[in-house]
Amino acid sequence: MKARDSHHRIRGYLRRVILLFIIAALLARVRISLWRMPYARVRERVDRLARRGPRFSDVPPMWIAGWVERLARLVPAGTCLVKALVLQVLLVRGGLHSAEVVIAARFKPGRKFDAHAWVEHRGRILIGRVDDMESYKVLRREKVPVE
Repeated sequence: MKARDSHHRIRGYLRRVILLFIIAALLARVRISLWRMPYARVRERVDRLARRGPRFSDVPPMWIAGWVERLARLVPAGTCLVKALVLQVLLVRGGLHSAEVVIAARFKPGRKFDAHAWVEHRGRILIGRVDDMESYKVLRREKVPVE
């Protein structure tokens, strides 16, 4: 019985290590895509990525969000939009199809324009929370279309 428990623990650990590599690869891929092509094409690619690839429904969404946040620090220009798109891909792969990328903007004194992106799932912000969220006006909410 103990050997079986040990096997499941090791397997769970390895799945999470693999997930970390997938997060890093997705962060790089989305960042490069945003540099090279219009947002509409990047959005199409994100939708496709969300529909295929390994499923990690056994991993808590906040664990994934935390690692997306941490690993994005290693990606040049790992912006809020990059993090939000990557998290959405992984959440949809895990079965959370109602995860939305929210894109918002505001005018701030001293700065002409400020934009921000985050991911919401059932009204809860999973990544991208900032102190003055209420100052942003939502421009669009995007879900991955269900096929």
